[in-house]
This record gives sequence, structure tokens and C-alpha cells, in this order.
Amino acid sequence: MKKLALLLFIGGIFASCNDGDLVFDELNFNQDVQKCTEKNIFYKLNGNEMLVLNMTGKFDDPNTLILNQEYETEASQNMILYRQYSDKAIAGSICSLIAPAYPQVVDEFGNTGGKITYQRIRKIEQKVDDPRVTINYVISFNLQNMILSNGKSELKYENYNFGEFSNSNAIIDFSLGTLSICPNSDIIIYKSTQAFKILGSDIQFNPETGTQLINLNETTKIKFYLLEQSVNANEYCDMIFTDPENKITEEWTAKQGTIEVVTTANSTVENPEAISGYTQTYVLKNATFTNGSDSFEITNQILCTNNINL
Repeated sequence: MKKLALLLFIGGIFASCNDGDLVFDELNFNQDVQKCTEKNIFYKLNGNEMLVLNMTGKFDDPNTLILNQEYETEASQNMILYRQYSDKAIAGSICSLIAPAYPQVVDEFGNTGGKITYQRIRKIEQKVDDPRVTINYVISFNLQNMILSNGKSELKYENYNFGEFSNSNAIIDFSLGTLSICPNSDIIIYKSTQAFKILGSDIQFNPETGTQLINLNETTKIKFYLLEQSVNANEYCDMIFTDPENKITEEWTAKQGTIEVVTTANSTVENPEAISGYTQTYVLKNATFTNGSDSFEITNQILCTNNINL
């Protein structure tokens, strides 16, 4: 805020030249956007400063916003505040029904013009040596032609990136473990609320040692599903759920890449020459999963190991 204080001081000296208007080119808020639990109030904190965006006007439920579509609303229908407090700013000052007596507001600038644009976007996070992929959904806010005033001076910002609020996330786990064969020969690899469904493969299920390849394409592909509730293998096969309220929250498709099915023979210590069963390992390689315009790649990941006893 040293820069702001200096600008305000200079503005006071030269009020006769600019009628008290200030052009402010940088608000020093680099922290994450936070949100009040029960209100559409988004805010950022920086020491004893707070920047607030109160979406009191038309604001759709973030979960219903169409991905990557930009929405806009007039700032005059909402509320944008810049506040400076007597001590470290806290969320309760803006989120609580009754604001605490301390810290006190030392100065406050409110919006007198501009518009707010926002959109819901998807961000994909992958980590080395981690079989999980995190799908993050964020709401990105931008303030255009923003004018904030405290009654004496104005802060003007032609285009200000308010920041991103983390709305929700989903985790895709590529180490599921349980394999089941559907009546139509589709392969389900699943656990709880997640499943990979391999459609259209010509893999031979009669156990023989060696490696079979499932080459992914337009007809032979993988569908990944993430559900709100756990289901069994039969429900994943039919995609008809016992609970009609159960919904698909994530659906990704892979039409590029390969699944290696490696089959090895097992024996017992007592009779090492005799085959007692087989182990099949499903390995996903160089697969690209897509959903709309977004995608991610899995280069080498074991999906499951399936034991077949004779």
C-alpha cells in the first residue's frame, strides 16, 4: 500500500490539475480468491487490506455455468470494495452476519462503474510418479473499466484480473484394481465411484502366456466415468443405476494409445512344473484422454492385475 499512499498524497497536492481522480495501475493482491461460505462474496486478503467482490446481482450457480463461456454483469448491480483496516484483515469482517468490532475500517473505496466478466474453466494437474490426475474447476473473475471511490478520490482500472476461485475438483485414479467382463465382452476396471470401460476390444480371454495389444481408435476406446455414488460391476456394464439420483460427474474418452495385456503363468512351490493359474496385467500406454477441448496423457500406467485360478 506504500504505492497507493504515495499516489493519494500526490493526488491531494495536484487536485487542481486532475479534479481528485487517480489512475491506479496495480493493486497488490496476489493471494488466492476466497469465498464466504453462505454468500456469493469473493475476497482477497493482503495484510491489513481486503479486496471484495460481492455478486449481489445475477450470478448463476457456479456448478451450472457452461465451461469456457464468458458471462458478464454490470458492476453497478453488484459491489466491489477495496478496504484498509486498522490491523490484519480477516474474513469475518465481510462474511459474518455481524461484523466484528475489530479490526476497524480505516478507508473504503466502493465501485461507481464498470462491469464484471467471469467464466468457469477446467485445469488439469498431473504429478510425476502419481497415478492420479486432478481435474480442477475454477471461476475466473475479471473487472473491466473499474472505478472505485471513497468520496474524495478515485481508483481507476481499465482491466483488472481479480483472480480465480477454486470451485470444485475431481480426482481420476488410474490404480483401480478390480476387473470384470460384461456380457457384451466390454471390460470394466473399477473401484467404488470410478471405472474404466474398455469398449470394442477383440482381446482373447482364454489364458495363454504372452502379450496382447488393444489398440485404441474410434471404435475400440476407453471411457472413464466418475459417479456421485458407488455402484457394482453390473451397473457399470449397463450404465443403468439402481439409484436414479446417481449421476456421472466426469466422463473422459481415450481413442489414442495402447493397452498391453501381459499374461504370465503361476505355479505352486509344491508343484512348480504344473500351472496353477495365470496373472493378467493391464498396462495403459501413451493414451490421450479428452473431454471437450481439454485433454491429458497417460504414458505408462498399470490399470489392474487380474488373477485367474485353474
